[in-house]
Amino acid sequence: MALVNVDGWLTVPYVPAGSVTAIVCVFTVAVRCSRDITLGVGIISIAGVWIKDPETGAGASVLLLLPLTVGYAIRVRQTSRRELAEQERRHLDAEAVLTERQRIARELHDVVAHHMSMIAIQSEAAPYKAEGVPDETRQDLAEIRSTALDALTEMRRILGVLRAEDGAEIAPQPSLERLDELIGNARAAGLDVDARTSGDLAGLPPGVGLTAYRILQEALSNAMRHAPGSRVGVEVSLDDGIVWLGVVNGPPRDGRAADAPLPSGGHGLLGMRERAAALDGELTARPTPEGGFAVTATLPVKARDVT
Repeated sequence: MALVNVDGWLTVPYVPAGSVTAIVCVFTVAVRCSRDITLGVGIISIAGVWIKDPETGAGASVLLLLPLTVGYAIRVRQTSRRELAEQERRHLDAEAVLTERQRIARELHDVVAHHMSMIAIQSEAAPYKAEGVPDETRQDLAEIRSTALDALTEMRRILGVLRAEDGAEIAPQPSLERLDELIGNARAAGLDVDARTSGDLAGLPPGVGLTAYRILQEALSNAMRHAPGSRVGVEVSLDDGIVWLGVVNGPPRDGRAADAPLPSGGHGLLGMRERAAALDGELTARPTPEGGFAVTATLPVKARDVT
């Protein structure tokens, strides 16, 4: 191929259009592609010009290195700007979430916690406002006060989590180690609970233990609301890496019809199903032929531990 002389300064064995095209191509690669691809294209291009014509290899290498360097610098600057913008967006999103959580915490404190405090105070003072209050009524009021205080304790923990910047838990979470306490509260509320457990339930992962506790808690709460005074069977077992939960209640003992069970879209059942699904488990809730309601769940112990 004949040599080409352009205005006396470009004398290489390449046509000018081909040289310009090559420079534009390597520049585009450096701007648009990753560092590894840019490095590979640069090595191949420089090796190619040295193989084609060693005498002009140094000059051609400089002409290739210049657009590669400029293009890569532009790409690094653009990437830094995008990362900075993304980081700023994440910061604004996190700030908005924290602000909303703090607003919710204030509303819970000002409304719910205040009313729970009033319930606890009034249930404690009620027996002293009238004479001749039956002992059974006094016991019921004491149970109401105890439940309200427990709810306030849980509310304070939730408020602490909402106000924490990273949302981390600041108090130990309940697990099946507190199953006896949960059953005791249900019995104090008027349910006739028959509980059976089997297997080593003390060494469960925190996420599995918490999920099992919350499912049992919600199922017993549903029984209190929809079949007060009924007989409830609770069974918890651990076998072959699976935690099995069962809560079955019958109709109220006084013979009256139980309230209609929660529909499948109820928030309580939906929450239980979501907790079980988070651990790759399953939960079913259905009426029983005797007129009661049954909730069963299986939770794999080695599933994703969501705390």
